[in-house]
Amino acid sequence: MNRKYFRIVVSLLLILVTALPNLASMAAASAPEQYRVPVDQAQTLSVCGFPIVRHDEGTLIFQDAFDENGNVVWENAIFSNWRITFTNPVNGKSLTSVRAYNERYVLYDDGSFKAMSAGLVAELIIPGQGLVAANVGVITATFDSSGELVSIIVSGQHDGPIAAFVCPYLA
Repeated sequence: MNRKYFRIVVSLLLILVTALPNLASMAAASAPEQYRVPVDQAQTLSVCGFPIVRHDEGTLIFQDAFDENGNVVWENAIFSNWRITFTNPVNGKSLTSVRAYNERYVLYDDGSFKAMSAGLVAELIIPGQGLVAANVGVITATFDSSGELVSIIVSGQHDGPIAAFVCPYLA
């Protein structure tokens, strides 16, 4: 092997060996923790002028990342395998909406933060009518260190609370 190439290879190996402990600690500090929370919850709503039961079922997956000092850097809340069923308990009619989205919170060193919601929050498809309402897309809000809203960006279709759209069908 040529001496020039030998020196380059040795130099690269020394840099790699020196950097490995630092890379390992950086990876350990940034590896997110994850835990799952199964959800099976029902509540009675009065948005229709008559009671309807909203039943949420799915899994919330939380992911938290910490810096080397143990401070939260970001958190994800992922709605997985989520279904929302609205039922009129008097006549038994029901509709189901799916949910598949991520809420992400990013905290910055100066105390400011960003909140983002992305994906399919809800969609309502009524038999014989098709898609009636949906909340899908991205909403990003940035806040300063005092919690004041600095900016908000909204893209996609955002029709509002889906529960209000179920009333005519469930009556």
